[in-house]
Amino acid sequence: MLRKLQILLSAQAKVIISYVYDVGNYLRYNGDSLLVPKKERLYYRIIVDAHSIEKGLSLKDRRPGFGQEKIKRLMNEVSSYDISLGTFPLEMAVGALRAYVDLHPPGEPEQPFVEKVRQFVERFNGLDGVAFTGGVQSAVLPIGGPALTLLEGLQCRRSVRYFDEQLIDRTTLLELVRLAQGAPSQCNRQATRVYLYQGRHQIDRILALQGGARGFSQSISNLAIVTSDTRAWRGSNQRNQIYVDGALFLMHFLLAAEALRLVACPLNLAVDSRVERQIRDVGRIRAGERLIACVALGPMAGTAIRFARSPRRPIEEVVSFVTEE
Repeated sequence: MLRKLQILLSAQAKVIISYVYDVGNYLRYNGDSLLVPKKERLYYRIIVDAHSIEKGLSLKDRRPGFGQEKIKRLMNEVSSYDISLGTFPLEMAVGALRAYVDLHPPGEPEQPFVEKVRQFVERFNGLDGVAFTGGVQSAVLPIGGPALTLLEGLQCRRSVRYFDEQLIDRTTLLELVRLAQGAPSQCNRQATRVYLYQGRHQIDRILALQGGARGFSQSISNLAIVTSDTRAWRGSNQRNQIYVDGALFLMHFLLAAEALRLVACPLNLAVDSRVERQIRDVGRIRAGERLIACVALGPMAGTAIRFARSPRRPIEEVVSFVTEE
């Protein structure tokens, strides 16, 4: 009995030590850490702020002059950016700002601010080797028809932020989850769960807590929350697997929606512990399950859609071929 207790206490101590390591690592290298050079922090801050502008541009009912404080911050960030770290943040930000200017024709009340943005964008005209890829993109997609192939789904998946407000039937929702269950799971634990919501009041309460669906929340009539059960994992070495398994399931869920010709938008659940508890209460989610993400989904609202370009980093920045020494 004593031996079993020693083994148990040793295992729990390793969990604590591993989480202390995680905390130290995060404090040292997170995007707010003063130990990370400012120019490196700016790389990701510019991408995030530029994407925020792209999201606003992609909404069905865009508000003229939106996001002025965020745009001012983005322009300051771009002005301070060291281009030697790579041109991608610059390409994304200036492209998004150009699209913002194009949205506002001359004569609108917001024109003085838009003119400042236009002058800022013109500073980058003629910059050699830089393609300004940020902004929005429009497409006409077929409604109905056969399910997409895997390659088609991978190539055309986009986050869409306006939907036909009709409810998805339960047969289709069950098929969607069944397809997502094809995701790999460590030792086949399958600890991921999906909570589905179609009640207006409950969806509104969850989205108000999530905070990332402003501008299109009223068109969301079908909402999913993906969770992963902590009970499935043991020991310090598995402490992060809960999120790996949950993320793999989430990606399968999004691709399955694409295959079934539904449109979807993942909504992050990067919230503090207090809000996480509130979402769990409103969503009636079992204690011990960690929240992975929300997904808004539904049929397309017509065939013509507009979505954030969300350009991808150059492949050379993503891949490292590691050779033997």
